[in-house]
Amino acid sequence: MSECQKYFRELLDGVNVEGNQVRGREVTDMPDEDGVSMELVREVIALLKKACGVDQVESEAWLWGTDECIMVLAGFLDEIWRGAREWPESWKYGVIVWEYKKGSREDVKSYRSVTVMNTCYKIFAKVMQKKLEVGRM
Repeated sequence: MSECQKYFRELLDGVNVEGNQVRGREVTDMPDEDGVSMELVREVIALLKKACGVDQVESEAWLWGTDECIMVLAGFLDEIWRGAREWPESWKYGVIVWEYKKGSREDVKSYRSVTVMNTCYKIFAKVMQKKLEVGRM
């Protein structure tokens, strides 16, 4: 095991590391009556950062999505929110990349880890965050 793998395993408190991926943890939620609307999905998409996800889909691709595209995505996310559909397997994994902070480039502590997730998962996570804020449920 490399020094970097040891460092990040310790940093992640021994979370199961498989190769270059970390197994994600599922979240249990309490669905609300309103579900996931197209308006909320559009609001969340507008807040996304530009970085690609593990799926190599740029967030900007969703900004240019047609009403039909956003409607399908909102329906899909709503089914997951309500528990009528399982989380896609691809949402349960992320790829850890290292981003240099400061200090010696030879020292692993000079880097921070960033977990790159599937773009749809990032949208869903932000939708959940918004819905759990006061006044959304």
